[in-house]
Order: sequence, then structure tokens, then C-alpha cells
Amino acid sequence: FETSPARSYDGKGFISSSVSYPEYRVVADVSGQPESFALYGTEELTLLRGQSREQVRGVFASASYFPLLGVRPALGRLYTPIEDSVGQGARVVVASHRFWTQRLGGDTAAIGQQLNVEYQNYTLIGVLEPEFEGLELQASDLWFPPASAPGFRAGWWTNPNVNGFRAFFRRAPSTAPDAVDR
Repeated sequence: FETSPARSYDGKGFISSSVSYPEYRVVADVSGQPESFALYGTEELTLLRGQSREQVRGVFASASYFPLLGVRPALGRLYTPIEDSVGQGARVVVASHRFWTQRLGGDTAAIGQQLNVEYQNYTLIGVLEPEFEGLELQASDLWFPPASAPGFRAGWWTNPNVNGFRAFFRRAPSTAPDAVDR
């Protein structure tokens, strides 16, 4: 697949590409180092709070997404590879610091509470560092393990033609960007 070099939150180099979920799984599994690869996709989602509905920007990110980018939780924890496993996915969510302060009042008691997104309940398990709001130009609000994410199209687990995801992997420290692109 076509790749492009980039820099992560912690300044380390990585390579990014548009892929389908099956392509991502093949590359991550064949590599022998699945923790060196990450997948993410974004979608506008509906957050239900009482009688009100709000639009939020959701990110479906593999468990390896945060460690590869050098992002840590400011509060709580991040989800695990087991919580991100197809067929075993947990309904957990991690919030941006901005979302936590603006929509949840910055209350530490919000950890462990349920958020209703797309008519499904997710347990808030963590809040990210204030400086990180995602990889897209538009700030993101909530991160879900892809295995339990709401709003995905039917068949994306197995359909190699659904290329709405970005995959990235950590470039070896000794690999020059030009060498990877050729």
C-alpha cells in the first residue's frame, strides 16, 4: 500500500497509509510485531445525554495507537489489546482532556461512568493528556477500540475494499525517510 512518512506526538518517525481492516491485520500479524502497527478511523457520532443529542468526533483506534504516538492518559488508563480483539472487544472509551473538562465538568468521578454513543453504552476508562487531540486537523473527542466501536459499516472486518482507515507503523530508528519511500 502507498505510504507517507510523518512524525508522532513524541517526535519519533512513523509511516502512514490508507488501508482496509483485513489488510491492516495481515501486515500486523505477519510482521511478528503487531504492537509496532496501529489503525485508526474517524467518524461523527451521536452522544446521547438525557434527552439531548450532541455530535462528537469519534476515533476508532487500535490499542497500539497510543503507545506508538507516545500518548499517555492524564487520568485513568488506556484500553488493552484484549479489549481491542475482534469478538472480545470491550465497550470502553477514552476521552480527550477538552471533552472531559467541557462536557463532563472535569470531574474525576466520570471515570467508570457510562457514555451513550450511537445508542450503546461505553465505560469511560481514561482521559488523555491535554496536549493531544488526535491526528486529524479537527480535534477528536472520544477514542474506542475498533472491535467495539459504534457506527461502523457492515462487513468492514472482512471487506478488503473498505479503505476508510489509516494504518501507521513505527519506522526503525536506522531507516531514513527516503529509503522507506522508494
